Amino acid sequence: MKSENDLPWLPRKVPFQLINPCTQAYKNIEKYMFDLYDKGKIKKAIIEHGIGDVLPCNASVYLHYSCYIEGKRTPFDSSLLRSLNPKHYQMGGGYLFPGFEIALQSMKENETAEFLIHPDYAFGKLGCPPRIPGNVPIMIVINVSGFIDCGDAVLTKRDDVEFLKFPEKMKIARAHNALAIDYYKHGRIKMAFHHFREAQYTLDVEADSKTDEEERKTFLQKSIVNQLMCLSHHKYLKPKKIIEISSHLNKEIYDLLQNNAKFHYCMGVAHTHLQDFTLASESFKKAQSLSPFLPRLSKAIKFLNEMAGKAVQDEKQMWREAFEKLGYTTKIQKEEEENNSTILLKKQVSSILKKCLKIDDFICLNMELGLTKSESRVLAAECLKLGLLYEQRLENNHIRVIIRKMTNDCYS
Repeated sequence: MKSENDLPWLPRKVPFQLINPCTQAYKNIEKYMFDLYDKGKIKKAIIEHGIGDVLPCNASVYLHYSCYIEGKRTPFDSSLLRSLNPKHYQMGGGYLFPGFEIALQSMKENETAEFLIHPDYAFGKLGCPPRIPGNVPIMIVINVSGFIDCGDAVLTKRDDVEFLKFPEKMKIARAHNALAIDYYKHGRIKMAFHHFREAQYTLDVEADSKTDEEERKTFLQKSIVNQLMCLSHHKYLKPKKIIEISSHLNKEIYDLLQNNAKFHYCMGVAHTHLQDFTLASESFKKAQSLSPFLPRLSKAIKFLNEMAGKAVQDEKQMWREAFEKLGYTTKIQKEEEENNSTILLKKQVSSILKKCLKIDDFICLNMELGLTKSESRVLAAECLKLGLLYEQRLENNHIRVIIRKMTNDCYS
């Protein structure tokens, strides 16, 4: 059997998009291939060599592929027909037919290769009518653009974690963390949050040694902050969940997070969307003092100011509508109308009192109180200006107002 190093390399300037194995018969392509699996039932030819080691078991892989049947010029399936962005697959997840999975296990990062797969490892004797006839070999061209080694995270169930030792737990937590970071970079925020949370759950139990416990706490801080960053992302915004997570943290972790700018940024985002603008402003100030150039912080502060300004305008509009129902166009107009009525009342009261003073035998003025509190205050103030004594008395369950000159011979 030929080894991989003994085979000629098929050079192509455009490594993937222009590769079409149907331009020639499969027997001609087989000359450049070596037996990969089960005595040649899966053959391989490397088009562009990759870097590093072969893909680890159960890795999370980003790839493009095209699947061909001999004699057909167009692929019966191709990831490029759906999107120019690499397709994401979880190896070992049962999403790919057996020959595809075996082919991937032989590849490296940035490698492009062709595989000729026997029907036993493709679609068998029955095929998949009408596009794939029975008992035909499949040619696949695969380009691996990247991968995440997360087999430990995929293979281990949460219930089994508690029986593992701390180093094994850390390995699983790091696998979840690596997968979560990759999901976050590719905009799959919900999946990123899920794996950040799984990383936290893996390390829920305290470690035995002091060194391991310090490592656990450091990792937990990052995991919790990353969860909050996912929940503050515009694609997966959940402000109430942010507050809930922060409120359930134990005191030691919470105190450690007080020195983390991202933590305060996320709290600020949550408070902003819950319209608690005072707490949002305080959180953003703390984040700014810890990390002035934190990405998205200035944008979040600008959004807070816009939200707070809008809330003020909405409140003004609410009061404006309320006053309109009472017959006032605006709150300002109500104040202006009240001021105008007070000025008019002062003039009238002043005029009456001045006329009383012009009467030679005027001593006092007795009147029943049928005035409002505002009118009473105006009357008392005008009396004081003119040197008159203003007095209220309760007689027979009735309030009387007495206005008199400052003399000793006026009694009611």
